[in-house]
Amino acid sequence: NYLYSQEENPQEIEEFSDFDNFWNQEGVFEKMTDLAEDNSYIANSYRNFLEEPKNNYPNINASNESQALIKLEEEALVFFKEGEYEKSIKHFEKILEINKNNLSSYHYKGVSYFRLQKYSNAITDFNKVIEIDPNYSPAYGFRGDCKYFLNKFESAIFDFSKAIEINPDDSYNFNMRGCAKQQLGQLEESIKDYTKAYSLDNKNSFAIKNSGMAKLLLDDHQGAIDDLTKAIEINPKDAGSFLNRGSSKYNLNDF
Repeated sequence: NYLYSQEENPQEIEEFSDFDNFWNQEGVFEKMTDLAEDNSYIANSYRNFLEEPKNNYPNINASNESQALIKLEEEALVFFKEGEYEKSIKHFEKILEINKNNLSSYHYKGVSYFRLQKYSNAITDFNKVIEIDPNYSPAYGFRGDCKYFLNKFESAIFDFSKAIEINPDDSYNFNMRGCAKQQLGQLEESIKDYTKAYSLDNKNSFAIKNSGMAKLLLDDHQGAIDDLTKAIEINPKDAGSFLNRGSSKYNLNDF
């Protein structure tokens, strides 16, 4: 999900200092105190399974299956959509006992494990999806997400790159590949991916914010200011972008 956009005029925000805008927001001090030791500088969006662009996820086709299997599939999808992931997993496992090569069930089960942050379990299911259909890009994307959160950044980059090869129009995969590259210290390369992600979806505040963070780390403070300003235009309530833009302005003696 993208961060929500606000209706406030971004030009009005410029009337105040970035640090004032940041610290004066309700709850910011408490949140930043909790996050003080987080030095990742990487903002990750949450891959939206049910609303992926082009709706390219599998739909379970039960036209030639028994009524019992149809009922299992319908119940499994209801549990999945309601966030009852443990229950959805059990239903998809029952389906796979009947049809062991059901790509859709492996995929939904993998996403259910992903939502539960059981990344190793999810990888097992996405491996099976890829075994069934080696050209199914969402499975590579989700498997890359799992590897990313397991700190397996090089392997995650491989999966994001494969997903991009199959579907070069997916902004999310470029953003996540950039995050993985940044974790490996490949800042210049990460900026290329963030820039591509933003060019594919100019409402992707995460990608342009990440680009600004990477440029800040490279001491490209004017570049960071430009990118973080774009992020603020998309989401005027993004406290972190104000804070880091203020930091870059400070480094340029723009008090």
